[in-house]
Formats: sequence, structure tokens, C-alpha cells
Amino acid sequence: MKLKTLVLAAVLAIFTMSLAIAKTYDVAFSSTTKAGSIQLKAGQYRMSVSGNKVTFTAVDTQKSVSTEVKVETTDTKF
Repeated sequence: MKLKTLVLAAVLAIFTMSLAIAKTYDVAFSSTTKAGSIQLKAGQYRMSVSGNKVTFTAVDTQKSVSTEVKVETTDTKF
């Protein structure tokens, strides 16, 4: 019983950490936009960034596309 509880706690901790690592943003594009190697139609998307990979999920269709990107951190927001 203790081993089962310990394994369950470890799996839950790993899952929670993976959710905390990826950052998610709601974005809207008014025209066709290129991100990395993909083109996105105008519309609203949920953008999830994890490391150098970004996933765009269309809000209306729930279709997702992913690509590699260069992520830069700056001192100021733009």
C-alpha cells in the first residue's frame, strides 16, 4: 500500500511540474501569420511555449500545430 501511494505521489508531482514549465498565452491574429515554419490563418489561438517548441491551438476548431522557435528573454516587455 505504501509503495502504491508513493508511486502515485511521484506521478502527480511530475505531472504538476510539467504543467508549470509550459507557459500558455491567448493570442489573436488579424491576418495570416508565419510562426517558425508554419503559417496560421487569422483567428484566435492558445499558444503554449515549452523550451524551444511552441504549440498553437485554434480556439474554434481545437486543431493544434507545433513548430520549433527561438525564445528570447528581455528586460522589458514590448
